[in-house]
Amino acid sequence: METEALFFWMNRSEIGFFRFLLEAYEGMGAVTTLDREGGLVMVRVAPGCVALVEEVAASLGPGASLVPLSRTEVENMGFSTQLCPG
Repeated sequence: METEALFFWMNRSEIGFFRFLLEAYEGMGAVTTLDREGGLVMVRVAPGCVALVEEVAASLGPGASLVPLSRTEVENMGFSTQLCPG
């Protein structure tokens, strides 16, 4: 199994909270901000944890401005989606 990447758009004021929330689940995933001003983040998800990350994201509820994005959508915005840019 390999690390996977999930992409989310959110209000930039919520990026820190989302990062700390995921870090509380040690080893589940790591959040990288791709566009601070635009609120675009990539979550590098540990093998077998995609469903858990999606569940945590969904648990933030309708008050959170968390929108899942596909890899293609992020690439079309001009951002790299490589897990280990080289």
